[in-house]
Amino acid sequence: MMNVVLDTSIYRHDPKRGKPPFRALLRLCKAKIVCLHVPEVVKGEFVSQERIKLEKHLQEIETAAKALGRGSDHSKIADYSQRILEQTMEGTKNVDACAEEEFGAWVKEVGAVKHDMTLKHAQQMLDDYFHGGPPFAIVKRRDDIPDSLIFQVIRELATKLGSLYVVANDGGLCKAAVALPNVEVFNDLGSFIASPLCQIALKGIPSDAPTTN
Repeated sequence: MMNVVLDTSIYRHDPKRGKPPFRALLRLCKAKIVCLHVPEVVKGEFVSQERIKLEKHLQEIETAAKALGRGSDHSKIADYSQRILEQTMEGTKNVDACAEEEFGAWVKEVGAVKHDMTLKHAQQMLDDYFHGGPPFAIVKRRDDIPDSLIFQVIRELATKLGSLYVVANDGGLCKAAVALPNVEVFNDLGSFIASPLCQIALKGIPSDAPTTN
């Protein structure tokens, strides 16, 4: 089985995970050929980014609804504007849970293994933060903290599992991961799927194999 970690940037590139590389990954996971590992920080970063994006869209709807209400004195238009505003407010209340549930359902569908951040991860991250250890570009660079917490999981998995594939489009994280023994790094999911190992595996999966639960 191939053990794989995707960086947040890979999910961000296809947030609905509907393009061919993610569909191929789904097939490989369903066939138990790939085991996807999801660090807590990756999940947190991606879900929060999706929440912010959805909140922005809802804010745009709210702004348009208010403009609609101001644009006419007709009672039907006013009622319509008010209904939109009420529904938008309801959507804003639920957007965080919706983003969490949507990604959580996909993680469950592919049978991914979730990895919580541990005290050991945090302690190692702080040590690297103060000493400029990988993936920190320089000492005490706060922007690299999320990547460092992801790197702790990658390093731990590489040691524990013996081999690991990392797909990341972040220079610092890629540089740190590629220096680890037993780790092969790809810069995008398409390149990983196009690798001979994945292509041979995909050809061995029956065309009628289920891709959804």
